[in-house]
Amino acid sequence: MEILNHSRTNFIAKIEGRIPLIKINFMEAEFDLLLVSLPKNSFNKLIAFNEPKIEKVDEAIATYILERIGGIEAKNNGQLWPLSGYRANLRLYESTVNSRKTFTMLLQTIKFWTKTPRLPNQQHLAPDPRCPPLCGQKPDPRNLAKTTTRRRLFPGRTRNPTNHYIYGSKFGFLNGSAIAILTCKIILDFPANSVPFLLKKFFDIYSKWEWPKPVEIVELANKKYNEIRLVLDWFGTKEVYHRHLNQFHVDLYPWLLEHSKLQWVVLNPGFPTQNTTFNVNKSTAEILKLEFLEGCLILTETQ
Repeated sequence: MEILNHSRTNFIAKIEGRIPLIKINFMEAEFDLLLVSLPKNSFNKLIAFNEPKIEKVDEAIATYILERIGGIEAKNNGQLWPLSGYRANLRLYESTVNSRKTFTMLLQTIKFWTKTPRLPNQQHLAPDPRCPPLCGQKPDPRNLAKTTTRRRLFPGRTRNPTNHYIYGSKFGFLNGSAIAILTCKIILDFPANSVPFLLKKFFDIYSKWEWPKPVEIVELANKKYNEIRLVLDWFGTKEVYHRHLNQFHVDLYPWLLEHSKLQWVVLNPGFPTQNTTFNVNKSTAEILKLEFLEGCLILTETQ
């Protein structure tokens, strides 16, 4: 790769983790690369100049699993998960082919909402709805009712309701994949509707969702790869075991037992499937629930 020897490459390093990546600073811009080693014929199936088909991508991934990482028993190979994510993105792309503009607008709106920073010095900037905007005016009784409802749902919360920042899987919140899947499911469940309608449905449904009941894009799996899926696809018992022993080390830190329990499950339609909200813990799950409830309340108030 020419970028490795380029004079404007300031930094390059391999970052170890569940999914190893290469971090690069090039021309003062930082970005990450996910590295996957594939045979040439499999690579061609993944990046066909005409739009790649799910079946071809599944075939390439199955070949990678069976030939490159020594079979389905070697299930901890980090290069497999980027391939699964690529397949999931392709599936979302196909699912929204008839509503691409709506999907994009709704996704961008929700991402913007999750990334709105929560600034510590803004927690008292929200005006009290009980106070009249101009001297001599009487308080609006509708605002009094809204304030009472908000304080009942969110006791002690006086911060500006436009500040959230619940984005970032490494912090136990949402990531781009999870938001895309949540958005896609709403569009598939309520086709041919406006963005405002879908936005309200988004908050209404997920604020009442019975977590950790999985959110997933249902599809007919290719039975050709049942053996691989039975071993590598997500299932709750496997994740609970991993969270209990490998993520929170409850055997060493028993007070983390509540956090090790399954909290949120947003499955990507990959091969194999993955839980994109794996890092959500008990504390961040409560924060997410409050934010979704508040979003639902705000949209209800604006109607």
